[in-house]
Amino acid sequence: MKDPRIVLFPGLGANQELFKKQKQEFGDQLLIPDYPVPVKDESLTDYAARWSREFPISESEFSRGPVWLGGLSFGGMLAIELAKHFESRGIPVAGVLLISCPRTKDAIAPRFQTQVSALKLMPEGIVRAGMKQMGVAYFSRMESLSPEDTKSLEAMVANLNYGFFLWSAVASARWELTEEELPKRIPLHQLHGEKDGVIPLPQKHAPLATIVPGGAHLVVYTHAPEVNRWIRERIEDAPAKAARTNL
Repeated sequence: MKDPRIVLFPGLGANQELFKKQKQEFGDQLLIPDYPVPVKDESLTDYAARWSREFPISESEFSRGPVWLGGLSFGGMLAIELAKHFESRGIPVAGVLLISCPRTKDAIAPRFQTQVSALKLMPEGIVRAGMKQMGVAYFSRMESLSPEDTKSLEAMVANLNYGFFLWSAVASARWELTEEELPKRIPLHQLHGEKDGVIPLPQKHAPLATIVPGGAHLVVYTHAPEVNRWIRERIEDAPAKAARTNL
């Protein structure tokens, strides 16, 4: 059987550079697609529904071999929504890989909605300057990023698509997914940093997640070997689990 296709979606304000260490590990097996332009005031659910009909992987490719969806933070939320739409149309998805990501709306801290409300009122120039001067410094210091990873973060901020960033922040704050609305037949696998202060893992979700000791939000950078191993183990274990289920 051919190597499963992995599709990962970056988080808020990030781009393909976020998964550079996963790309080094998985090569052409990993696809990191560009985001389509959202429609004004489009919800995350509606955005995923529209994109699922124009997705860069065809329905026939989904049928030919396992396809995994996943992402970090906002990207994981989008992966869940896409998986729901694919499931409703009978398109097979092998599993969803959630990295530093809320599982449902209950995992989004109330302060995030307040921050997004304030963000919408601020001039773009001030937001960009704050992300450049304080945001990068925060992650670099709090997550002990290497100089190389700090430069990658700086480049992502410099190349930020502000319109998409603002839309995705609002869509995330308005996300209403509940546990009952999660995909029913697609396995969800969750990886979370022990010290993630951006999206703290709710205690009730902790038993469902694999915890990265000492990890914070950007574990794809700081704990890349552990993240890559976790992805590979989930993929390699999937056929065995499916076989046990069908016994």
